[in-house]
Amino acid sequence: LTFGLVSVTSRTAPVKTYGGYTTLSRQEIERASVNMLDHSLMAMAVATGKALNTVFRAHFENEVGDQITAGNKVVVPATGAVYTDWLDAIIDASANYDAQGLTMDGLIVAKDVFKGLMALEAADGRPVFLVEGAGANNIGSLNVRSLRGTVANVPVVMDAGLTNGVAAFYNAQAITEYTSGAVRLQNDNIVNLSRDFSVYLYSAVASTIPAAIVAVEFD
Repeated sequence: LTFGLVSVTSRTAPVKTYGGYTTLSRQEIERASVNMLDHSLMAMAVATGKALNTVFRAHFENEVGDQITAGNKVVVPATGAVYTDWLDAIIDASANYDAQGLTMDGLIVAKDVFKGLMALEAADGRPVFLVEGAGANNIGSLNVRSLRGTVANVPVVMDAGLTNGVAAFYNAQAITEYTSGAVRLQNDNIVNLSRDFSVYLYSAVASTIPAAIVAVEFD
């Protein structure tokens, strides 16, 4: 073969345990007008999901910083950006993905970046994003309620938990979350007539194809 050499590097990621626990009296379980057990289990599941999101978000932000350092980035003016600056960034990022043989799946942005996109205007003061109703000469749309939109047909997703100023194009294969199924345990205490419940799972986050994140640097 005269081309197509591929080298694979092995890496490891720490596997961590996430979950929660609670203690309910048998009276609460058996006599409460509200299903306290289901309510408690749901709350533990929600808390576990939030913890996983926090870990994944932190990993994503670190990877965005690493890609900026490595020069795998596009540049948008920090102040005074116009819609053509974002179109240039999309074109540059698309060329990057084409060179990698990957697709651009979307753009993830922090809340302040999303607000900045929503405020972009043309030279005549006309908004360039369709927010509601019908418009003309728009380059994309923004759904304020779902915190999503499109820029030149590129999906945009806002993550309210990201640090201000963080934005990056991504391919879905960039970061992988290895998560087991959730397990529920319970144990009775026959002395005080209570029952302990816990919900847990294992998860690890790893950068599968780090270069599949093309960072946006505001300069």
